[in-house]
Amino acid sequence: MHVIENDVKWAIEHGIGVFTQAPQLDIFGPMPTWTTWETAYRLSKCVIIFDCVKFAWKRERMKIFEWTCAELAEEMKRRYGKGMYHAAAVYRQVFKKGTPSSNAFVQELGNSMSLATKIAEDIRFPACRIVFRQEEGEISKLAVALPDGHLVESVLIFSNGRTTQCVSSQVGCRMGCKFCVTGEMGFVRDLTVEEIVWQVYAARFELGRSIDNVVFMGMGEPLDNFDNVVQAVRVMQDQRGLDIACSHITLRSEERRVGKECRSRW
Repeated sequence: MHVIENDVKWAIEHGIGVFTQAPQLDIFGPMPTWTTWETAYRLSKCVIIFDCVKFAWKRERMKIFEWTCAELAEEMKRRYGKGMYHAAAVYRQVFKKGTPSSNAFVQELGNSMSLATKIAEDIRFPACRIVFRQEEGEISKLAVALPDGHLVESVLIFSNGRTTQCVSSQVGCRMGCKFCVTGEMGFVRDLTVEEIVWQVYAARFELGRSIDNVVFMGMGEPLDNFDNVVQAVRVMQDQRGLDIACSHITLRSEERRVGKECRSRW
């Protein structure tokens, strides 16, 4: 049986760990070489290494930045047998306090260190980071590096004691507007839900800004990434988390019309 390189990459990208009896093959850390894996095989959410170990498995991490609190509660019930009470505590700690560590979770979860540790290990945080910041009067421009190295822009606008954040929904854009620099790039890819939500999270907890309004006027055409944008809005407006009311979230589109399909899916 021969290794399929994409299968091993798939396992790593989805947080599925592999360990073997041979130390040089341990890839809970970085993968040394692809040629090492001559008999790897992916089965569902498991990776089995036939020549080194009988079975190795690590569950997929929880993408909390892509879920509402209710969706997190469903996953926590499946994983830990816990419901909305525990989910709300975790959600509150992440999105209202910005302290997603086991020590922070333990008090919220009734002093259960073992449960708090499991949850802290299972939560997935987007591997995004702010790599550049430019201040221009009442405007702060941010360059955000995504996990694959692409950059998107996010802008904070301060006016009358309130902060409006302009977020991106795509890398590049297919619209080709003459007045827009992004249009000259062409379309590269859609942002994921967690990459959109992280922009607001970072402004609040890394820059210390309370965000009052969100506008989808950064890079990309939001209606071209409709499903991810809608889910990001649901996460942002969840009252147990970032708690930005839908009336304070605006989508600006260059599309000439929004069809019945878009309205029904919203």
